[in-house]
Amino acid sequence: MLWPLTYCIILFLLTYMLTTFGAKHFSLWNATDPVYTLKHDPFIYIFALMLTGTFLIYFLVAPDFGDSLSPLGATQLITTAFLPSVLYFCLLYLFREKQPIYTSALIFLGALACASTINFQYSPLNNILPIPLQVLCVAFFITCISLSSKLLIGLPSIFSLFICSFLLGITVLSLLGGLPILYALCAAFYLGTWAAVYQSNKFEKNIQLNAQSVSITTLFLCALFAHSIGEFSAPSVMILTFYPLSELFCALFITYILRKKENDLYLNTAYIHGYKRGFDLPILQSLVFKLGVLNIILSAFQLHSVNAFTLPIIAIVLNLWLISKLYLTEIETPSLKQAGQEIYQNIKQDLKTIKKNIKKD
Repeated sequence: MLWPLTYCIILFLLTYMLTTFGAKHFSLWNATDPVYTLKHDPFIYIFALMLTGTFLIYFLVAPDFGDSLSPLGATQLITTAFLPSVLYFCLLYLFREKQPIYTSALIFLGALACASTINFQYSPLNNILPIPLQVLCVAFFITCISLSSKLLIGLPSIFSLFICSFLLGITVLSLLGGLPILYALCAAFYLGTWAAVYQSNKFEKNIQLNAQSVSITTLFLCALFAHSIGEFSAPSVMILTFYPLSELFCALFITYILRKKENDLYLNTAYIHGYKRGFDLPILQSLVFKLGVLNIILSAFQLHSVNAFTLPIIAIVLNLWLISKLYLTEIETPSLKQAGQEIYQNIKQDLKTIKKNIKKD
């Protein structure tokens, strides 16, 4: 385990430094050229870095381990890597002004093509569904995650924080033996990139990501790691994706069941409601991070679970329950007396600090 962990740390640091260096130029582009241009699209460079690292890892490093039950073939990798690239340009130029149904259909077709390359020999659904229906189910699930991830770009860094927790979970599962080391190396490589994006976008959107780039990133990652179906680890990987699905369910429930319609669906997500109710951005980021850690822990336990459905059901219920707190919890406004006491204590503390500084001088 030592050598794979060392490789993961090296790959993480490498991409973190490269993306951090690039982030300075991305921020400068946003300041000098606010109008979108393909040349100044940061996602092009981020995704190119991810694809380059994927192929270098696959052809130079991964064959040394040989620990896969269902080895990922070159055709599968090329399909998973280049289809999202083609889809991104289609979404930018052919379907940008079209109805959302066209975008959803295009992403579903891309997910279907990627899902058709998966080896379903060790699928937990083999005794329930025929393989063609399993392919459709996987494609539908990937499409739902890809589309729900667009709901996470309402505030800076929420989407990149989710991607970081997802990739960290893949790395942990792989190092625990639930997935091939190839998955850990790729996940660590991507994690460095998205950790740098998160750091850059922690409080403001220095790296602008559009809805298309968010959907395509999620499509690529989910399609790549959906090959865990051939490694007996599909339920564990599925648990890692539950946060955006929970936000989608919450937004749909508020919009169509509670009848509180907004101009855009993301305005009815739990984290946006929490922000409107007075939760600071760091608190929201902390909640998303804690949800990610919870999902990682549950997915690790799922590796040793006999039942493929119990822990995923528990995980989705916990995710829904925790994010519902953002919608239901009110931040109490302090009374005039409490506010006055707080101001008095702050002034008193400042005076003590000034006295200490005077004595030192």
